[in-house]
Amino acid sequence: MLQAGASVELVNDEEGEAVASVARTSSPEQTLRRIDAILVARTAIEAAAAPLLAVEAMTVALRAG
Repeated sequence: MLQAGASVELVNDEEGEAVASVARTSSPEQTLRRIDAILVARTAIEAAAAPLLAVEAMTVALRAG
């Protein structure tokens, strides 16, 4: 939400600086790709994929942005 300029309170206020840093240093497209990677991992785990493999794939996708 910070990246989009919304004026809402953070859920995890103690992580505010880290969230702001990520918002400043990445693009909205990267953020959407990261959200998609998380959703793909969740779907894979729900479909009985090996959790470690799903999380590993998600981690690689998150690093790629």
